[in-house]
Amino acid sequence: SKRAIWFNSLCDIPLMSLLYLTGAGVLVYYGIHHNPDVPSNSGQVMPFFVAHRMNTILPGLAGLFIAALFAATMSSVDSGINSISAAMITDWYRRLFVPDREERHYLSAARWTTLVLGILATTSALFLGQIGEIWQIAVALMGFWTGPLLGIFLLGFFTRRANTVGVLVGAVVGLSCTCWFQQSGGNEFLYAFVGLVPTIIVGYTTSFLRPQPAAVQIEGLTYWTRSDRQK
Repeated sequence: SKRAIWFNSLCDIPLMSLLYLTGAGVLVYYGIHHNPDVPSNSGQVMPFFVAHRMNTILPGLAGLFIAALFAATMSSVDSGINSISAAMITDWYRRLFVPDREERHYLSAARWTTLVLGILATTSALFLGQIGEIWQIAVALMGFWTGPLLGIFLLGFFTRRANTVGVLVGAVVGLSCTCWFQQSGGNEFLYAFVGLVPTIIVGYTTSFLRPQPAAVQIEGLTYWTRSDRQK
């Protein structure tokens, strides 16, 4: 997991740079070769370029581009749907609602859950263009949850005083602050920071309203109770 995270982080730097340069290249191209039919929506310029210019550069290049686009989309969507389905069946359905059944039953339930999630994802994608730019939607959605979620992990890993009630209260306050910031017209790149700070402050403060967790319960779970530090 550590190697995968580091590898992904290092690869993101040249990958994102290449993606931005690709968009800039299309902008420069149409700045030189003016075309009155170019869409005014920036999100439609690249598909327009693929449909009208790629095959004139090299026959079959547009089809290769579309095939790569579908492959990349499928590799991302299927892993997300599979993860959500596994979490719903294992953490909720199996543990809370239908325990002690044979594995074939949970496998069947996971398959039906995957089918429903796939239909919902496809239906949502049909109306996504009417909401706004895809990358802005992605940044906003990730920002909404990244702040409180990171705050939860930081409280759990770097403090010995945080407890369940305090962390949950802090996460709710952090999410509420993010919602308020979004309604006030705040920049979506600041959503994570706006949610992170209240989650840590309120979560840690509220934890003092409950008894401190026993040392044995957090042994090896926080930075201060790791076995290597205790030695």
